[in-house]
Amino acid sequence: MPRRRLDDRLDACRCRLRGLLAERRLPLRAVDRRLGWRPGHLSRLLGPGSPELKLGELLAVLEVAGCSAAAFFGALERDQASVGPAPSGTAIDLADLLDRVAAAVRHELAAARARPAAAAANHAWAIHDDALG
Repeated sequence: MPRRRLDDRLDACRCRLRGLLAERRLPLRAVDRRLGWRPGHLSRLLGPGSPELKLGELLAVLEVAGCSAAAFFGALERDQASVGPAPSGTAIDLADLLDRVAAAVRHELAAARARPAAAAANHAWAIHDDALG
């Protein structure tokens, strides 16, 4: 497996583990204490640019969380399958995403500005029609 793909899979594993602990309302420091680790050890393992998470460490955390390895890795595979491969090996083309967001915001702002003007014009015509009628 190419190193970049392995790093992506490890990041997905860390993300899934952080999500599991949050879902179970298990603070990282509490897991550190229960496993006899130094305070902040799990936080370092799950953080960006962290050392590789060892299988034994992962299995110990899963045990504290009350989650089987099969359930964890099954959920991880479902996550990966739902995301699918990124085009051309990149996670997201940020420039394209920013352009799309900016265009959507401009469109919504223009529509919001047009609504009060249209409502005021309709109201003016209603007053004009009442005055004539």
